Amino acid sequence: MKKIIAFIIIRFSYEHLRNEAHVEFHTNVNALFVEFNPETLGIKPLYDVYKPLFDEEVAALDIIRRSELTAEIVELDHERDRLYRGLADNVKSFRNHFDPDKRRAAEKLEVILEHYGNIAAKTLDEETAAIEDLHRELIKQDNYLYVSALGLGEWLGQLVQTSRNLEALMMNRYDEASKRPNVHMQRIRKEVDKTFRSILDLLEALVRVNGADTNKAFIAKLNMVMERYKEILAQEAGRRHPIKDLGAGDHTVIEPIETQQYTERPITIIPEVHFREDGKPTVRLYMGEDFSVTYKNNVNVGMAELTIHGKGNYKGEKTVTFNIAR
Repeated sequence: MKKIIAFIIIRFSYEHLRNEAHVEFHTNVNALFVEFNPETLGIKPLYDVYKPLFDEEVAALDIIRRSELTAEIVELDHERDRLYRGLADNVKSFRNHFDPDKRRAAEKLEVILEHYGNIAAKTLDEETAAIEDLHRELIKQDNYLYVSALGLGEWLGQLVQTSRNLEALMMNRYDEASKRPNVHMQRIRKEVDKTFRSILDLLEALVRVNGADTNKAFIAKLNMVMERYKEILAQEAGRRHPIKDLGAGDHTVIEPIETQQYTERPITIIPEVHFREDGKPTVRLYMGEDFSVTYKNNVNVGMAELTIHGKGNYKGEKTVTFNIAR
């Protein structure tokens, strides 16, 4: 008797993806079907239904794109691309700097940028997600020190702000489009998802009947795609959460700052900040994404102040003190 496997393929509510992301998701899935051959996978009859529906959805999206991609969106996309390429070029140029510390910072940042590839060549939604991921990586404390060492903090901030402005504009276009009946797109999306769900059910049934090694390589790659778009959907939902107040109650925790050594120059600390709510996991907040920082009396010996100001999903402010000593 073969062992029954309870969980095989990652599932998520892909029907909630926006039109652009929905087509991108199924484009990736279809590429896997082609790579592994539907007949070899044992899904050819269902795939023969799925593929024409998917092609119809792509055509429907093309019509929507032509009406939604206004000159303003195109202009912002070009500006975003220019900012990203400029950031990458700056990092590359610092590889030859006479200061060894700047060369080392550039080397560290170049490794991170190479991981994300040519972001400017991605589709609109993919580029937005990639820039958000890159930003989250670069504002981690160690990495942001490298960004600051090269004086690229403002450049990074401008890139992220431009990307978010573009995303907001795209969201408005999607919202406007959603208010206009688009019966064809809604219908075809439902048919695509229904057929895709049947394919997943069949793939899992084949594994249960034939064993865990059935289509193992394909399912591993499929799960990577599913996980990626599951995360994209979660991020989109997260951006719609109500704004939270950093200054309200005792929700915001700024980790204690050790006494700093007097240097005759301003002391700028990157604080470690967490936000906690009753019954929910504590969330780590990141400078540049969730808050900005201002300082007061942070040069001379004595008590200095550090104030965080909410950004993105956060508002309000909270101030803590730290000591400067010789």
